Amino acid sequence: MLQKLKEFSIECSLNLHRRTFGVKFKNRVSKAIKEIRKFSKKLTDVNTIRIDPLLNKVLCNGGPKRVPNRIRIRLSKRKYLIDGNMENWVVYINYIDYKYNKIKD
Repeated sequence: MLQKLKEFSIECSLNLHRRTFGVKFKNRVSKAIKEIRKFSKKLTDVNTIRIDPLLNKVLCNGGPKRVPNRIRIRLSKRKYLIDGNMENWVVYINYIDYKYNKIKD
């Protein structure tokens, strides 16, 4: 696992085709989001996960059937304060656009 007590950000690519193969068409987008959350929880050991609206838009871009096969994301682990004193960790997941994406606009 990655460092538990430090803030960091990591970029990784995620194969969604492997994770959504065999799932009913109308459930593929929701399954992809659940798999992204599961992947980030496994990597960072943090339960609070926030997904960027742009990432959600990219996943839903082809409709419920066509989730992108592979996607590039950035996981940013940060601290945030609750009630001024208590500190907790949160993971922000952002979409990274790179030139080899095969996503149509």
